[in-house]
Amino acid sequence: MWREHRKDNLNEIKNCEKNTWLAGNGQFDSPVQKGMGSGDLERKACESLINELIGEENCNIELFLTDRHRGIRYFLRTKYPQIEHEFDVWHLSKSLLKRLKGLDKKYPDAYLWKTSINNHLW
Repeated sequence: MWREHRKDNLNEIKNCEKNTWLAGNGQFDSPVQKGMGSGDLERKACESLINELIGEENCNIELFLTDRHRGIRYFLRTKYPQIEHEFDVWHLSKSLLKRLKGLDKKYPDAYLWKTSINNHLW
């Protein structure tokens, strides 16, 4: 069942007249290989997917949307600079709110705007 669904999706991507936009978020709560952290697995899964889609399936990927993983950013920037890499809004919002939290003591009036600033991002 899964293999048929995967095959149908790949055929749809390959036969599409437009370039492909992908979104991905690999979350690994428990490392499978000894000595590998979850970040390593996320990067390796992304590399494997992109390499297979471009190298073996001849897909034309225009844009790839992910979280802000440094390894994935480096991989796309160095190996596939033709793919536009963007970050999903949820992760940007989470990071922004974390940074704005540091304003509460030094700039209490600015901190009051955190909700409005975050809403503007969305």
